[in-house]
Amino acid sequence: MSIRNMSFDELVDHYKQELLQDEEKIEQLEIRMEKRLSSIAPDEMEGRYTQ
Repeated sequence: MSIRNMSFDELVDHYKQELLQDEEKIEQLEIRMEKRLSSIAPDEMEGRYTQ
């Protein structure tokens, strides 16, 4: 359905759904970044900064 033909409530639901999907994508990216960082620098990820 075109956005132009949506009622206000339908628009709100549409954009809420998009936001939820974006939040899920962001969470997945954060998890991937943490995994990558922990494989590169496990001591720093644990909070043990080595000199």
